Amino acid sequence: MALGYQESIDEVTGPGSWFEVEDGVVNGVPMKVFKNAPVALRDMFNPSRESDATYMVYEDEEWSFKKTHQEADALAYALVHTYGIKPGDHVGISMRNLPEWAIAFTAITGIGAVSVSMNSWWTEEELEFSLKDVGLSILIVDSERIERATGPCERNGTKMITVREGNVAVPAIAKRWEDVVVRGEAMPFVEITTDMDAIILFTSGTTGFPKGAVSTHQAVGTQ
Repeated sequence: MALGYQESIDEVTGPGSWFEVEDGVVNGVPMKVFKNAPVALRDMFNPSRESDATYMVYEDEEWSFKKTHQEADALAYALVHTYGIKPGDHVGISMRNLPEWAIAFTAITGIGAVSVSMNSWWTEEELEFSLKDVGLSILIVDSERIERATGPCERNGTKMITVREGNVAVPAIAKRWEDVVVRGEAMPFVEITTDMDAIILFTSGTTGFPKGAVSTHQAVGTQ
């Protein structure tokens, strides 16, 4: 006999199920929450730490889960110990779909900082507005974004980490990824709670400058 809609929902979210819901409070507002949801994004990523299975393929590069975690750990270590990044600080990513994008996201959210996704098509003016609006501490950019990001970062005292520069000159305000990320260091442990900010995504800006929208670890982890 087929289950009705509510019966199906009750079976999936009932006691003992993987998606069991319970009463909770989010930012002071009572609501239903997933009982088994990860506390932080880091808790979603960690189970794959030792896996040699392929995680990403980029051109002739193959990244296993283990290799990706090692690189993310090293970047996280540098963000904390070289750049002084603390939980709640904003770190931007402006690049095309490169392995370093996923690695940076893992590192940033893993230390309780906020990953700010910058639209890679933005003009220098749009980039500078958004950079100032959210108060970026560091911006991680690829070769196609270096030139238009340099001026805004210099004017606002935002440090840069550059990725796959090719023949593009690296400005004095920046350091190369390979000079910052030294594999072998462990990801620093910081306390992260479900209601801490995790990411900032921007609107398209079709009616003005882009506007940043914030999501917490709980919001992202249960989507």
